[in-house]
Amino acid sequence: TIIFTKFSSVNRIIPVYRGHILTKEDEMIRQHILNLMCHLETDWSNHFLRFDGLLAAIVASLQEMKKDGLVEITTHTIRVTEKGRPFVRNICMAFDVRLHRNKKPETRPSV
Repeated sequence: TIIFTKFSSVNRIIPVYRGHILTKEDEMIRQHILNLMCHLETDWSNHFLRFDGLLAAIVASLQEMKKDGLVEITTHTIRVTEKGRPFVRNICMAFDVRLHRNKKPETRPSV
């Protein structure tokens, strides 16, 4: 009866929330990824990415793709080229902050 009394206050519906709680950083990163996925371009001129050191990590991880002509990087934007369209998910991985923070140093097996 205690449980029923608690649920009666919410019209006998169990209060369930679906989704994730995102930080401001998560929301910003999500927006950049959505911009790249949908518009093939993102602009960070108004974001703290520049000041948090994240931008340097993102740009560094995209350098190989830039050399291959998959992305164009300017001081404020990243644009996916026509050649890079099939690789847009790989390009978006550069914005995965947790991937950069949790990256373990590469270990190579001894020969």
